[in-house]
Amino acid sequence: MTAMSRMTGAISSDIDTLHSLYKGHGLRRPAYTYAEMQIGLENFSRFLEPYGVKATLFMVGHDFLQPLNAAPIRAVAAGGHEIANHSMTHAQGFRLLAKDQMEAEVAGMEDVCLALTGRRPVGFRSPGWNVGDGAMEILKRRGYLYDSSVHPTSLMPLFKFLHWWNTKNRQGGDRTTMGQL
Repeated sequence: MTAMSRMTGAISSDIDTLHSLYKGHGLRRPAYTYAEMQIGLENFSRFLEPYGVKATLFMVGHDFLQPLNAAPIRAVAAGGHEIANHSMTHAQGFRLLAKDQMEAEVAGMEDVCLALTGRRPVGFRSPGWNVGDGAMEILKRRGYLYDSSVHPTSLMPLFKFLHWWNTKNRQGGDRTTMGQL
């Protein structure tokens, strides 16, 4: 029996630091703090450890550039958790980017992840599940094995409306999430 055939479930998490969330929503916040990444990753790993469970962590490349994040990121990678691509800057309107900008977001995160962990991501999730058809050809060409940007639910129209309503005072790119209807 292969490991895949024994898998009864999957755990993934978007590791969006406060920096990427604030930036992705056009907000200003105090300086980046190391404790966000260290404490979050340590707690997440510790929670899963007694169960022998490994997770896929969709991470933002910008966070790899913070020197104090190196140790906790390396630790989760060394602990067997998959680090997947969640873009370089957490561009909230990802599907609205030009193809060259999409490619730069994907490639930038790949580069910093490979440099820090020695591994190149093989999975992708767009910020805010906001992927468009243009990203698929980029991911395929770059050798990605999967995209996890779709968030299928019959409640998606309601979620999109609520998000749109709650962000009515923001620019278009900051208001878009969860892809197209």
